[in-house]
Amino acid sequence: MLYRWNIDLSGAAHEALHVFEVVLRNALDQQPCIWNTSQPDPSTDRFHSSDWLIDPSALLLRIAGRDIPDAKRRALKSTTRRQKRAVCGSTLLAGM
Repeated sequence: MLYRWNIDLSGAAHEALHVFEVVLRNALDQQPCIWNTSQPDPSTDRFHSSDWLIDPSALLLRIAGRDIPDAKRRALKSTTRRQKRAVCGSTLLAGM
């Protein structure tokens, strides 16, 4: 009986943790989106888009290190197994 209770409690805790992680990640994503649009691209003289994972400024690319390219690679690999779809920023964010 105690084992069953432990399994149920663990399942509920992991479910809540998963939801919290998604909500937190999406909330934290808003600030880099806003900041990235204020950063000019020196090679094109245009400002970066709000989708900082697809069009990151040099500083965000340095901060994120290999995380952005690795997330892109995983997302592309996952789309080749299913229907071919373009990789969007939310897919990359979920993969980080």
